[in-house]
Amino acid sequence: MFSLIEVIGTILSEVRFKTVGSKGTPVAEFAMAHKWTNPDTGEIFETRFYTTLFNGNAEWAQQNDLAQGDTVMVLGSELTGTAWKSGDQLQSMLNLKATHITRVDAASRDYLAGQLIGAVGADAEMNYNAQGRARTSFRLAVSAGYYGTDGKWVDRSHWYNVTLFGRGEDEGQNARAERAALIAKGDKVLVTLQTVRANGYINKQGDVACGVDVIASSVRTIARKAAGETTGSEETAPVDDSIRAAAAMSTALPTAPVVSPNGRNPLPNPADIEF
Repeated sequence: MFSLIEVIGTILSEVRFKTVGSKGTPVAEFAMAHKWTNPDTGEIFETRFYTTLFNGNAEWAQQNDLAQGDTVMVLGSELTGTAWKSGDQLQSMLNLKATHITRVDAASRDYLAGQLIGAVGADAEMNYNAQGRARTSFRLAVSAGYYGTDGKWVDRSHWYNVTLFGRGEDEGQNARAERAALIAKGDKVLVTLQTVRANGYINKQGDVACGVDVIASSVRTIARKAAGETTGSEETAPVDDSIRAAAAMSTALPTAPVVSPNGRNPLPNPADIEF
């Protein structure tokens, strides 16, 4: 099970370079914006990502003078979200752990694509709006395990709220959402992304939490749940205090749960980002 995200957008902040850990791992961090259009209303929205590069990618960014205002294509292996409270307001943002980056022409159109493969956490639910448009939703767990400092494997999952819409009022256009309604807990599925957003909320315990909302363009069942197989438990990562200063980044639209971009490193520190 994996995630693969590709985003083209504009760097909004200064690119910060540093080294972390006893081995001095190179790291580059910056905020970038991806603009997308609501296909139903034509409204243009902006989703912001706090992007982290490691090792060779960070070195490339420094050697090539990556800077605020550049248009870049980023390929990421982990997409998560985090939320925090600023006064009475909830703020949220996306985090993208990058595996590849390149500078592209400034005229390049903003673009987002990606796939998630994971296990369904609960049976899919479907309903229809007043115009007869079908909507199917389910929770998806994508494995994000890692080796701890003791060398032992730590089992962990990122959770996503996935929604697939029918295409219109025509009964035949709802077929894809109606088929997706057959998805059951434990099934393994491939989700193709259309849009994403971070969604901060207060959970039942009264704590700040964050979900990552995914609007899917398609969903395909890879395998049905095997007898005795479990999906795993859901986790909510703590919100680093340093992230609270990044509220200016969270004017994003709709997006999905957060954990550390790297199981052995803390969340990036957006407190130093200037806009």
